[in-house]
This record gives sequence, C-alpha cells and structure tokens, in this order.
Amino acid sequence: MSADLSDAQDSPMIKGEGLSKVDYLSDDDYCSSSEDSSADEEYLGDNVGFIKYPSEEEDLSKVEEDLSEDDEDSSSDVEEDPTQFAYLLAAEDYSMFEYLIYRGPHTCLFWNLEDYPIPESADFVSIHRNIKLALHRMGVHGWLDIWVYGDKPNHDESDLYDKANITYIPKRRGPVSIPGRISVDILEMSRNNYPDRTAYVVIAKQNPELKRVLQCLQLRYHHACIIVEPQDGLFQSADSLYCRALFVDGGKTMPRVSSLKRLKPVLEDSTGLFWDAKDFPFPVGVGWSPDTVYTNIMSCLTEISCVMGDLSISSYVDEKKDSWADFLCPKSRIDLYPAGNKKGRLERMLNDILLWSIHYRRANLIVVSDNLTSEFFDILEHLGLKGYRVFLATPSKDTKPKSRPWPQLQPDQVHFFGFGTKSKRPPQPKRLKTGDDV
Repeated sequence: MSADLSDAQDSPMIKGEGLSKVDYLSDDDYCSSSEDSSADEEYLGDNVGFIKYPSEEEDLSKVEEDLSEDDEDSSSDVEEDPTQFAYLLAAEDYSMFEYLIYRGPHTCLFWNLEDYPIPESADFVSIHRNIKLALHRMGVHGWLDIWVYGDKPNHDESDLYDKANITYIPKRRGPVSIPGRISVDILEMSRNNYPDRTAYVVIAKQNPELKRVLQCLQLRYHHACIIVEPQDGLFQSADSLYCRALFVDGGKTMPRVSSLKRLKPVLEDSTGLFWDAKDFPFPVGVGWSPDTVYTNIMSCLTEISCVMGDLSISSYVDEKKDSWADFLCPKSRIDLYPAGNKKGRLERMLNDILLWSIHYRRANLIVVSDNLTSEFFDILEHLGLKGYRVFLATPSKDTKPKSRPWPQLQPDQVHFFGFGTKSKRPPQPKRLKTGDDV
C-alpha cells in the first residue's frame, strides 16, 4: 500500500494522525545521515529520503483505512509526481522542520522591487526561509533561486546572494517595463529547460500580460506558477507570505492534471508569422476576406522562400474595430489580438513568439513590424543562433497596390537572422519611447 503523495493535503498524515514525523533529506544530507539512521528508519530513495516509522504503541488502523480509500479513488490518467507533492507535515505547524526540503522541480522567484522594495532592516536568511516554508505549504519544494528587478537595493549584492540566493538584475534603459522583462526571462528559461518543469513565483502587483504568460505556462506545460501580491509586512512570517500567494488559477494548491494534456513539441517543419497589423494594415472591404489575406500572404512568402511546412499567422492591432470582425471569427486562419498601443503590441508579440518557440523546434519565424526595440532584436538574434530561420519583413504599407498583388514584399525588404550569419539590423526611423503609439 502506498499513499498518493499528490493528494498529500488531504492525507491524514497532514493532521498528525498515525505518523509521528516525516523527514526529507537533501542530497548533501543523505551521505552523512544514511550511516546514522536507526532501525526504525528506512531510506525510500532520492525522491523521498528517510521516513521515520511510528512506534508500536501508536494506532495505525485509522491511517491504513484512510489511505486505502485514497488508493481506491486514485485515477490512472492523472499524473502523479512525488517529487512535486511531498509535503506531509501539518500546514499550520512549521516547528517540525529541522531543515528545509529541497525536492522536485527547481523554484525560480522573480521580485519586482518597484512594487515592493527590499526592507531596509531585512533579515535575508529569514526572508529565504519564510518563502520556502510558505511554498512548502503550497506543495512546491524545489531549490529556490531569487532574482530581483529594479533600482539597485541598498544592500551588498554578495550579501544578498550568500544569505538568500538573491541575484540583482539591473534596470535597463528603454521602453520595456519590469513586468515585461520578467515575462521574457521566464519564457526564455522555460524554452531552454524544456521538457523539465519549473515552479515560477512572482512578487509583483497585478499585471494582465504577465499573468497571461504564467497562465499559459501552467496550463500548457504544467509549470507551477504562483503570484504573490505585495503588502506591508510581507516577509514577517511564512503565514503572511502564504496568505498573499495564489496559483494563477486562483487556488492555493497546484491543480492535478492529466499528463496527456501537456503540450508536446512539434518536430515537423513549420512557419510562424507574427504581424503588427497597425504598422502594416491588412486590406479590408469588398473582395478582402481573412482567407484572401491568408492566401496572398502565403503566396508572397513562398515566392521569396520564407515558408516551410504549415503556416500560422498571429496579428496584432491596437483595439477591436468592426472592420476586424471577420478576423475574430473562429473559422479565420489568421489569429487577431487587440493589444493596445505600440508598446503593448510589442510586449504581447514578443511573449507569443517565445511561447511559440517552446512548442515549435524546427521552424521559420517571420516578424512583420516596424520600430522594434533593441531587446526585441536581441531575442530574434538569439533565436537565430538556436537554429531558427528568423526573418524580419517590412512590406509596403499600401493596402491598395496597383502594380502587383498585396502584400508588396521584395527580397531586399526581408532581413535574415540565422545561425552562422552576422545579421545587419535594418535602420530604425524612430526610437520607441514609453507610451508611444506609432
């Protein structure tokens, strides 16, 4: 008989019934502790560690009865991951911890200092421990690394790292916001580490785009994603952190999902096109349907050898308009997303490109946009070095061409970012400032 660790929160062991204590050891602790284990302890493998059995006087009948019921209710199509659901101690009682647990997926915490600065009198050892204890309570137990973003804190950087694994990320010049920077860093980490799962924790005020990214990662790839809403006294105790922390679906526990629902990478040739329809509008009116626009784009890109495999098109506009109604219907082969001003469109497009790159591993990437930021160029060049064939296209903005079919796109209007090439960035007529809408 074995307990279902993914339902640990409902297990009678949480309530202190039967088992007197369960200890989990880190890899470093195992070497020194295995020789000293007593006769009533057993090592259950790297995913669990040592478990201390109760004395003979303790009544296990209730425990066995409850655990047998759990086994009967378990479903074979639900993914069970003991390394991710190993918290067996009372949620409200942290006194039983002799050391912190380090088991399961790596935990990465991203902290926006603009929303919640590091307290002047911060005890970093206590902060790190309280974060770990609060996450234990939510079923997240992996090694914890912390990145802080914003103005330089009034603390020694080596002290931050030595005491609490905190790394300072300097604030960059330019229009990219801190939530935008955090989104990009999380997505790049997810792409580079796929298929390994990671727990992502964000300490920041509500940001719709950042939350959307985390929801996509949790739903599609089963990463545990938690948002901690800042408040005064956030790090006073593990309980204060726990009260302000929620998974992106609004719960306190990681949703149990079928492993069959996790998206798998596409290894066939494919092409992803990301088009700023505010910079380069689609033709609308008589004779121009979403299918006509899709067919013309496909023909044009095939002619200049930019397409391989299936073509998916994501387009971005500033706001919903009646003229876009046909593109918003489910049958349209062009996905259209209202994303606000230029800054908002670039952030949404860049996040979608990185989400797309997790899923597609052999692909052409085509971006149609104007006035890109330096951060955007950096991502395109990096994806080119990763083996993607990346193209930046700047077609004519004339939506009523007379000499040839729309879109008018010549080979010299396509800039290539690829492995082994030294790309020359096209000239940008204007540096984008925060809040600009061009």
